[in-house]
Amino acid sequence: MFHASDLIAVWPRKKLSRGGPRRSIALRDFYVVEGRKLGELQSMGLTAGYGDILTYLLLRFEQSRLRKLSPLRHVLRIPAFLGSMLLREATVFATIVEDFPYVDNRVLADGASESGIRFEYIIHEELRSRVLEMRRRVRDALDDHRVLQMTYDVSLNLGHPCGTCRMGLDPQSSVVDQDCKVHGTENLYIVDGSVMPTSGGTNPSLTIAANALRVADRIQARHAA
Repeated sequence: MFHASDLIAVWPRKKLSRGGPRRSIALRDFYVVEGRKLGELQSMGLTAGYGDILTYLLLRFEQSRLRKLSPLRHVLRIPAFLGSMLLREATVFATIVEDFPYVDNRVLADGASESGIRFEYIIHEELRSRVLEMRRRVRDALDDHRVLQMTYDVSLNLGHPCGTCRMGLDPQSSVVDQDCKVHGTENLYIVDGSVMPTSGGTNPSLTIAANALRVADRIQARHAA
């Protein structure tokens, strides 16, 4: 599983300060909406200036019918420059949308691959639907400001992989039990991000650390008994 993440540039319409620890800003308003699990919106602590706007325009250009007119790519520098001057530097936010486990999304041994493994991953329609729902709700919530969507389609966050040894009660569909012990094997535990039964709608680092401490207590109690 991966997180689906969008990058969104926000220019406040009001005279709001851009100083301070912006990286710490995060909203959980969209974590569960009307029974659907979406995710969170967080600040990247970055700004979007001329280069970011130009990159966005180039991506849109390559997706349009005008992409065959390659000389037009250079003309995009003009609106990118004007946009950065008129709108000032924006703050970049990122969405994190939860990914669910599917048996057809997996890592396989592959002798033909240089690494010896290969990934099989399909973006399911339900994930695409929740990404679009997250975009709509974030756009509506930020309606008072100037907002620029910087990513399109489903953009996977490859920095948050998890689930390849996922936790569950059934050995046929999971690798470890609720205490992260490998099914059918004594004294073998897995406590990294691979055991997560779902990606969750936030950065998994603290969850992984907390679970590792929990499992350590279980191991200690088991051996003490």
